[in-house]
Amino acid sequence: MKRFFIALVIVFNTLMAFSGEIQHTYYFTGPDVSRHGEYDLLNMNNTMLTNRVGEPLLPYQAVSLLLPPGHKAVWIEVLRENEVKLTGSFNIMPAQPSRPLSEKKRSDFMKNEDIYTSSKPYPSSSFGQLTTQTMNGHSFAFSSFTPFEYIPVTGEVKYFAKVTVILHTGADPNAEASASMLYSDKKISSRVERLAQNPEALQLYAGKSKNSEDYELLIITPQMYESGFADLVSMCKSRGMRTMIKSIEFIASNLNGVDLQEKIRNFIIQEYQTHAIETVLIGGDVELVPYRGFYCYVQSGSGYTDTGIPADLYYSALDGNWNTDNDNKWGEPGEDDLLPEVAVGRFPFSNATELANLIHKSISYQNQPVLGEFTKPLFVGENLYNNPITWGSDYLELLIGDRSDNGYTTYGIPSGYSFQKLYEEDYNWSKNDLINAIGQGKQFVHHVGHSSQTYVAKMSNSDITNANFSQNNGIIRNYSILQTHGCDCGAFDYNDCILEKMVNIENFAVAVIGNSRYGWFNEGQTEGPAAHLHREMTDALFHEKINFLGSAMVEGKAMTAPWVTAPGQWEEGALRWNFYDLNLLGDPALSVWTAEPVQPQVSYQPEIVLGAPGTQVTVSLNGFPAVNFVCSVMKNEEIIAVAQTNQTGLAELVFDPPIVEIGAATLQVVGYNALPESFDLMVIPNEGPYVVYESNAIDDTNGGNGNGLADYGETINLNMQIKNVGMALAQNVSAQLTSTSSFVTILNGTTTISELPAGASVSLDNAFSFEINPEIPNQELVNFILTCSNGDQIWTSSFNIPLYAPEMVVSDLTINDLISGNGNGMLDPGETVSLSIVATNAGGSTAYAVIASLYSSSSYVLISQTQQFLEEMIPGESKTAVFELSVSADAPYGTVVDFNFQVEAPSGYEDSKQFFLPVGLRIESFESGDFNAYEWHHGGNANWTLNMEQPFEGTYCVKSGAIGHDFQSDLWISLIVFADDEISFARKVSSEANYDYLKFFVDDNLIDQWSGEMGWQELSYPVSSGSHILRWSYTKDMSVSTGSDCAWIDKITFPGTTMVIDLGERLAPFNVSVFPNPNAGRFVIASCDNKPIHMRMIDIAGKLVLEDVLLPKRSIVNADHLQAGMYILEVFDEHTTFRTKIIIEK
Repeated sequence: MKRFFIALVIVFNTLMAFSGEIQHTYYFTGPDVSRHGEYDLLNMNNTMLTNRVGEPLLPYQAVSLLLPPGHKAVWIEVLRENEVKLTGSFNIMPAQPSRPLSEKKRSDFMKNEDIYTSSKPYPSSSFGQLTTQTMNGHSFAFSSFTPFEYIPVTGEVKYFAKVTVILHTGADPNAEASASMLYSDKKISSRVERLAQNPEALQLYAGKSKNSEDYELLIITPQMYESGFADLVSMCKSRGMRTMIKSIEFIASNLNGVDLQEKIRNFIIQEYQTHAIETVLIGGDVELVPYRGFYCYVQSGSGYTDTGIPADLYYSALDGNWNTDNDNKWGEPGEDDLLPEVAVGRFPFSNATELANLIHKSISYQNQPVLGEFTKPLFVGENLYNNPITWGSDYLELLIGDRSDNGYTTYGIPSGYSFQKLYEEDYNWSKNDLINAIGQGKQFVHHVGHSSQTYVAKMSNSDITNANFSQNNGIIRNYSILQTHGCDCGAFDYNDCILEKMVNIENFAVAVIGNSRYGWFNEGQTEGPAAHLHREMTDALFHEKINFLGSAMVEGKAMTAPWVTAPGQWEEGALRWNFYDLNLLGDPALSVWTAEPVQPQVSYQPEIVLGAPGTQVTVSLNGFPAVNFVCSVMKNEEIIAVAQTNQTGLAELVFDPPIVEIGAATLQVVGYNALPESFDLMVIPNEGPYVVYESNAIDDTNGGNGNGLADYGETINLNMQIKNVGMALAQNVSAQLTSTSSFVTILNGTTTISELPAGASVSLDNAFSFEINPEIPNQELVNFILTCSNGDQIWTSSFNIPLYAPEMVVSDLTINDLISGNGNGMLDPGETVSLSIVATNAGGSTAYAVIASLYSSSSYVLISQTQQFLEEMIPGESKTAVFELSVSADAPYGTVVDFNFQVEAPSGYEDSKQFFLPVGLRIESFESGDFNAYEWHHGGNANWTLNMEQPFEGTYCVKSGAIGHDFQSDLWISLIVFADDEISFARKVSSEANYDYLKFFVDDNLIDQWSGEMGWQELSYPVSSGSHILRWSYTKDMSVSTGSDCAWIDKITFPGTTMVIDLGERLAPFNVSVFPNPNAGRFVIASCDNKPIHMRMIDIAGKLVLEDVLLPKRSIVNADHLQAGMYILEVFDEHTTFRTKIIIEK
């Protein structure tokens, strides 16, 4: 038996006055040995391969032991027994540095020759750094050790099958601060038990209990946005989550701190200590709510340093102040807090529209999920490195099922789920493949690959549009959650990073998890900093059943924290870096669907006697207890009791203070993978009668369509059941029905009941009637109030009835030119075609006498019949309106034709949509033998040239210019696109793989890139409406040339709705306003310039129809002579150009 120890710097007398000892024993079985080239790897269950760079990779065991209250870890002993010598001689692989995922350059192979030529046992010390960390007032000792010993020069390896760790503890000078954070709470205790290897020590802790003054969710946002959170607060209440909103202005004025960030954190600490908050939502991008920038250094290559890593962990981990030495290098080793107390997420909005999008997506995702998608995750893996080959797919596969790889066990996504996998290991998938896959309904997207601030998973900022993700609108498909290992894509200090854009638009992502700086991986392995955090978070969601997204991320970080101390992790710093820069952009209280929704069975007492101390609720699932379901009681729009179900499915709700007001209340129940459910409660007096509404039935036989629903324009007879929930007989009761809604008119609102015994119900058939307005929103919920009285007492209760109406929706258009055209599905000069447009009644009631209309302002098309009668459309029914039209033979190619389609039913139920269709296509095939067909521009260090060697089609293609290292050759064009469309082109590349690229940009946003030997392939990419610059750039790195060292492009098919191809200049900001727009032919152009400016108008065929020189400041433009239609307006001077669409209506 060998005994090792290390003494930390202490004051010995203090230690002896407050010392203790903790022992924990670990057991090991023989390793699996694998050969990798000339080196060996030793893998052992529940250990992780790690070490300092260049030193032998050995399996290390993490130590995570719960300390007694008021103690800290002072020094550690490791007792090793039952030595086992491995047969043979081993050349153990040296540890290599972690690498950023965005770094593809070759790195030197690191090997410490002094160690590998030594005959001394390695390592000289078997354990790593010893630290004390605190989580919710519970102190932990973190360290690590290896059960192995290695003689490098001889290759001898042995391990110890039994290892006992002895921790010596002393008084913690921060004990009082830790005690102030201590709660005896079921959720916190469960977190501690999962992290502690000695969970029995939890019984030593006794903290504060929660009370009725506590709340769960704190929202911090500027005052001007507080009201914008109302719907989210309301939803949280319906889920038993009490919420508080505090403004930045209040915190800045009332809290202490060196800056606003510290004031915010101090306020969070205050609310945690006094109100036991669990979750914090940061409401605003960094210009609204500032972030704290953390310091980190990573030993990799020449070293990586960042002093400003955006880390909302600062607001989550609340021990210490992260800057102990006051050098403003926040988060240096020893200043950190690796165990967060509260979950934190950020809504990165900059305006009210983005906030509304974020809140709508959060509510819709949780309360109106699209079924059938929650067991269909999408895995997206890229090639991370070539030598040794490293695939993102290998990391992703560790998220599936039970895995004990790399020193820790996780239980991830069930293996029986339907996975879709886009793996570069299998084929070179494109961003269009990804967008299409997401559009098929993938509510969780897991990505391992390369990224930048504006690029991830081969998508650029310009790809993140509502049009590209039109299916992911919360109605057709669910909004998605995306988690990525990529570098910088979550840099929310950048305006705006690609992950911010994903959550801020109307469609696509409800939340994203990503890195604000580098993501890190270990080449040739399946373990790495980003992967470790990802695995643990997935385990939290699927195994620990932590359904709140922010809480799952906190759990993942807590379970990863012990490894930060391991040799090779503590010194290198990559795991710490990823620990800091992994942030959640989205609602941290988002309840994540990890399976299809379940329907719990709830047992409860519907009446609560006034003054009762509480009530009990039992929740089950298919006959088994439903554990950790949140049950709450709400009265007068306030939560008055909250409790979680225990292991038997029982929740005991305590009314503290007691209920002092009789009347209606609501029981709310929600849990893991369950939709929130609500049940009516009645707080009844402990004496006397109490008469209230119980239920209703709609009779629309005579005044409506007889379907038993309240439809628009109907007269309803309301059959009602009333109950005496009191303790005595009710006599001579009058009942009156009222409503404040403008959508209904009460026709008969009163009735009488002679007597009603206690506990009895009475049915009142046709006692009440009301009329529904013919113009109402579909599914409008109308509140009715029933007031009952016996002359001495008045009892009020209420109920809701949904009203139904048609809801007309216009969807897609298709072109049929098979009979009188060329069959290409487009408008071409001289054709006669059929346009088919689908209209749907998405409402809850039948639409009658439906008419579809189609008009165009273009003189190049003639619609033979502009109206179609669709007649009656029942709810959910779709009908196709078909219109025949002819296209003038004189219509210029590229002309954009506008079509305005409207579907309407009586009483104002209508929808309309504008379509823009091109006549023919604009194609650049370079068959003119020059660059003159369109206004092409060259840039970089060499011009592109015409080439006749194996073009994609025809005689010519174009080839990038001959350039040297670190140079580039650019070809670009600017254009205007009138409606969202796409561009396609053929490309070929012959270059140094992974280093010299052909890159395609839209407005300086990288859309796609290619390297290596790639033959001709035709590709398509979306282009949004507006002015754009398209650029193809061949770029070289600093060394090495292979292949032909160039790229080719051919057959560029411009967006069909391209109206004007370049006027030669790049666009720049120009402060101009145009109004009114649309107009009847006269409009105003206003600018800030004190000098004349130029104006011209271009029609949809690209023809100049009006130009003028305008007076400074403000001019009225007379365009009365122009026909009704759409035009491009250009306002410009010698430096800048402003372009916009303008519509003339006559």
